[in-house]
Amino acid sequence: MRHTGYALALAAALTVASSVHADPFSIAQENPRVYLVGRDDLRIRCRTDKDIAGCAEFLGEALRCHCERRDAAWRIAATARLIPYVYVTSMQLVAHEQLHLEDIRSQLQTFLGDLTAKSFTTETACKADADFEAAVFGLRMNLFRSDSNERLH
Repeated sequence: MRHTGYALALAAALTVASSVHADPFSIAQENPRVYLVGRDDLRIRCRTDKDIAGCAEFLGEALRCHCERRDAAWRIAATARLIPYVYVTSMQLVAHEQLHLEDIRSQLQTFLGDLTAKSFTTETACKADADFEAAVFGLRMNLFRSDSNERLH
């Protein structure tokens, strides 16, 4: 009976300690959904009028942010949610589109690391920045896609 009480107290202490040192950001990304499509359908799904053979898209993009008091300052904690879709006219193109997914995710990790490293003197200032970043997340992801296309093509 005494050991159970100690074990429960230890488990509770570890839970509290782990929540205090939680990562300031996370990326919840599902496995890519790959679709073989015709060229006409590809233009619609990839949102382009260019003559392309494939694309990588993140649908359901969402960034949730809130502010936490850490290290004597207010900081943003963020969770990005992404559902990757790959549309190709040939399955041979999937590996190339996977490179785009990895590149965009890498850009996102860098951005989230920088975002969550910023410190604010007030909760109000932190919340204003967090709300702004959540609101423009789709636009930021578009920039990441554009950068990836320039880098990999």
